Amino acid sequence: MSRSFMPMSPNRKKAAGAGLLASLVLLLVIGLVRPVAGSSDEGGSDLEGSSVGKLDPFPELTFIRPTVITNAADDRLFVAEEAGRIWTITGSGTEAEKMLFLDIVDIVKDGCERGLLGLAFHPDYAQNGYFYVNYIADDDGKDLTRISRFQVSAEADEAMPDSELVLLEIPQPACNHNGGDLHFDPQGMLVAGLGDGGFGGDPLNNGQGPQTMLGKLLRIDVDRQEGGKNYAIPADNPFLDNAGTLDEIWALGLRNPWRFSFDRSTGDLYIGDVGQEKWEEIDYVPAAESGGQNFEWRRKEGFADFNTEQDFGPGELTDPVYVYGHGGAPPRCSIVGGFVYRGGESDLYNGTYVYGDFCSGEIFGLRRDRQGGWQSQFLAKGEESLVTFGEDAAGELYYGVRNSGRIFRLAFEPASDKFLLPVILSLDGSR
Repeated sequence: MSRSFMPMSPNRKKAAGAGLLASLVLLLVIGLVRPVAGSSDEGGSDLEGSSVGKLDPFPELTFIRPTVITNAADDRLFVAEEAGRIWTITGSGTEAEKMLFLDIVDIVKDGCERGLLGLAFHPDYAQNGYFYVNYIADDDGKDLTRISRFQVSAEADEAMPDSELVLLEIPQPACNHNGGDLHFDPQGMLVAGLGDGGFGGDPLNNGQGPQTMLGKLLRIDVDRQEGGKNYAIPADNPFLDNAGTLDEIWALGLRNPWRFSFDRSTGDLYIGDVGQEKWEEIDYVPAAESGGQNFEWRRKEGFADFNTEQDFGPGELTDPVYVYGHGGAPPRCSIVGGFVYRGGESDLYNGTYVYGDFCSGEIFGLRRDRQGGWQSQFLAKGEESLVTFGEDAAGELYYGVRNSGRIFRLAFEPASDKFLLPVILSLDGSR
């Protein structure tokens, strides 16, 4: 049985799973998740006066199946929609306005888990006007992941649809598990997350396969071109000297890394990898490590064995730092990776990795304690079909809801004694 994270449609196991999600209603839950470090807790206890809430900064704006929220290092937010549109948001409150930035609906294939899935602005965007998208295209009736560069026009709020430069095209065997996220790492290299290609249980063994880009994080240099490609391979990519492994691969053994991010202060990498049937996981790579991790799918799901007949591929075998199961009320089903909070509202939450669950709409914070373990705590209740997180130029965090099309901002109180984890952490987030 296969379960997929559905950024474009409700998460399904089979038809019964789809029916369950369709019947979910928005519940008001104030709870606290206190799992043992690195394990799952499927219950919760009441917590009054949670110090993290949510604000609707754009009460008159909605979007159609939002997939990405990001910034271009200025005072605008950018929101991508599944069908192939990117919007800018300026202002806030009832004065907020959205403007169409790019429309590539005619070349994007959406539905199932397809669509416009990733958006990242070049670190020198203010000078070169380059930005990058990850979308599913149609290749003679078959699905194709396409990663391309576009450029802004002379009008700052309008891009040029005919400026596309295709960097990568990767055939997709099914419509699900496309991953899709894009980010620039601290060295200015573009990192792309791809799922294992779909179906269920990774029957093609893409997660461990060294000669496929599926089930991987890819890392490329978009500022150089070599070997007849519109990009170059970074000289420090971990498998560059391994003749049996693609040079573009930075890490492998992933099922569906729908959302990942780099901590803007430390450069540490956090990956929310969607599980199969039982376990959702968070993978972590400190900035001091230079890639080459194997996160073990499909041999393992979370910490548990999944297919013990599967041999491991290359790379350093790396367990997740945290997993959670599908229990709880409301039920949880698919992790939505987020960001480490580095905004200015609260020192207490500085260094907290914020993530959520698609089905329950719950939002959690993950911190590392001084003993080296990881602790997760409930932070706030969003709407079900919470599908993506984003951050603005100041480091404040947002999340988007697929069904309602609304964008919310997380509100962190400047100081609070309600958040339990700082008792064992320094307040600046150091470990």
